Amino acid sequence: MSYLRVRGRHRKISFINFHAHTEEKDDIKNEFYDQLEEEYNKIPKYDTKIILGDANAKIGKEEEYRPTIGKFSKHEITNNNGKE
Repeated sequence: MSYLRVRGRHRKISFINFHAHTEEKDDIKNEFYDQLEEEYNKIPKYDTKIILGDANAKIGKEEEYRPTIGKFSKHEITNNNGKE
């Protein structure tokens, strides 16, 4: 996880970049997301906050995701990382 704060013209912009664990490491994954939330909350509330990263999410072909991904997903079902 990395963090960058940039001074913009009207306000500061804070970026958090991350690479999450896979679903198989559930205990570590939960600790990681707790840490991500903690870091997010440390950023001043008036900053523009942008989170970038790889959540190891798989989005499936379920009906509820069609407006976002369409009907041509690579995966059949959505994993927990895709739902959280």
